[in-house]
Amino acid sequence: MTTTDAWEQQTERAWGALESRLGTWLEEVPPDETVLLELAWSEEDMDEAVPYVQLVVEGLNVRSEAVSNDYLDERFRLEDARVEQLMALGWQADPEGSGNFWRDDEVPGDADALAGLLVATLRDVYGVPAPSFLEASGFGEDGPLEADQLPFGLMVAEPETPSIDLTVSLALDPDELRDLVADAVSSVVDGEVEFDPDGDIPVPAEDTVVYVRVEEDSPAVTLFAAVLQDVRWTPRVGHTLNEVNKSIRYGRVVFHDGHVLLEYRLFCRPFVPELLRNALIGLLSLVDGLGVRMQESIGGRTLADHQDGVA
Repeated sequence: MTTTDAWEQQTERAWGALESRLGTWLEEVPPDETVLLELAWSEEDMDEAVPYVQLVVEGLNVRSEAVSNDYLDERFRLEDARVEQLMALGWQADPEGSGNFWRDDEVPGDADALAGLLVATLRDVYGVPAPSFLEASGFGEDGPLEADQLPFGLMVAEPETPSIDLTVSLALDPDELRDLVADAVSSVVDGEVEFDPDGDIPVPAEDTVVYVRVEEDSPAVTLFAAVLQDVRWTPRVGHTLNEVNKSIRYGRVVFHDGHVLLEYRLFCRPFVPELLRNALIGLLSLVDGLGVRMQESIGGRTLADHQDGVA
């Protein structure tokens, strides 16, 4: 056996071991968390992203993403044949023509198939030579994941220490609080924000709009988004709302006048911009896709349905 043959056999066994570990991890239904498997590469000479796949686990649902040419560094850009290969594996292209490739699966039923797809994507599409060239990272409810929470046999990336803004302000009236809120929201959307006629700040999400409202009668800010509309109340609606509320760690879904809303209330005396920024980022992530998932159970229409004229 030549050295090349030995290397190829060893590499094939390593990919098989990674696929097995991923399948086992998914079959055991991991807690809600986000996991990233990416090519280990020095960031010093990297302007954009390296090849990676990402998994976002929410209950029994797993939203996976494979990085696209919109974000890949030029040295890793995919040729058309590679993009076609991704699509053939079962990845979906962003409908707007930008953003990452994605797919939705359920665990534990899809665990083995998803594990195989992830390995094929990293190995055959992105051309990662072997699992030893990969590193894993992730975060959950309690912060960055430790090595024992990433049981894939890969290097584990050291988490970056986040910079936290500990600024604290005391707003004397709603108008002053609105100014503070506008500054905090603008740092999330990376641009100027405007108040609508109702006095709310609209922040577009993928499937809806999250509104940020300063309350007039208390030092508080409410964040809310329409998840579904034209929903007829039935006991099934109440059951579905309860099940969803059990699975989310902040905020709640409520039914009001034919609408299902996702809302979160933040007390703001004192006002801490970092808390509002984190709440807004969390709600934007949580609301994406929530309407489509709930629609399967209780009907109604999403904002996208309404804009497309779906009856």
